[in-house]
Amino acid sequence: MVRPRGLTVGVCVLLVVCCLSVAIPAAAGGDDKGGSTESTYCAQYVSDLNFPDYSYVAQGTWITKYWRIKNCGTVTWTTSYGVQKLWGNTCSSFNLTGSVAPGSTATIWVDCYIGSSSQYEAHFKMKNASGSTFGDEFWMIINSY
Repeated sequence: MVRPRGLTVGVCVLLVVCCLSVAIPAAAGGDDKGGSTESTYCAQYVSDLNFPDYSYVAQGTWITKYWRIKNCGTVTWTTSYGVQKLWGNTCSSFNLTGSVAPGSTATIWVDCYIGSSSQYEAHFKMKNASGSTFGDEFWMIINSY
């Protein structure tokens, strides 16, 4: 460390400590740590729990597809939240059966009918209580025989 002429080591350390301990006020609308208190919706795909993509299923079968999804936002998901099909083959919708706190994961599912086509695909997102979708898109791709 280069020391300015005429200052002792003790004075240099004191100057650094004084400069680092200056308080910075919280931003308007923020918390006392300077972060935002704005509510955010976030859903992160974690994993498929069954029927990995391109699994084979007999035609004329109903399946229940499961995923693990993480609540990476700041809003607790309630039973008014659920899964919204964006596009694809015949699948049911799903609402949560309990609350999911920020940082927690949930197991979600949909029931899908596998008919006589050779491949079935459907894409989904989470939806909030007002029906707006958010977060990662997740999907299923099933081959039939």
